[in-house]
Amino acid sequence: MTGLEDTPVPLGDALERLLGSMDAPPADLLSTVFQRWEEVVGPEVARHCRPAAIEEERLVVLASDATWASEVQWLASAVLARINEMSSAGRLESLTVRVAPSNQEWYGKGAPSGCAPPVRQRRTSTPNSAPRPGLRW
Repeated sequence: MTGLEDTPVPLGDALERLLGSMDAPPADLLSTVFQRWEEVVGPEVARHCRPAAIEEERLVVLASDATWASEVQWLASAVLARINEMSSAGRLESLTVRVAPSNQEWYGKGAPSGCAPPVRQRRTSTPNSAPRPGLRW
């Protein structure tokens, strides 16, 4: 025998064991941060900021721009308190906010619900001419 049990184990228990063996945060904490983000921070903040990673006891958040990065940094203690209140396992001690790189597709797959892509003006035939109002991608 390999020492493994032959009886079925609930998936949640198996996941907790796997995450624990990888020094990963508990599943409940991951779920609270990544699945319930809008509930944690509210819809307005969630449209502009999203969780990117949990590194030990630190939550890393990506913001769409510097203004929203400042807002979330200002709200950090309230965000951490709310996550720790909502999660039955694991505790976050700090929060780091980074501005998302300009080449990253912010509004693509994995964007918070309710996000809309930025409106861009369509280029006209000559590079020096002003964009025509009303034309969008």
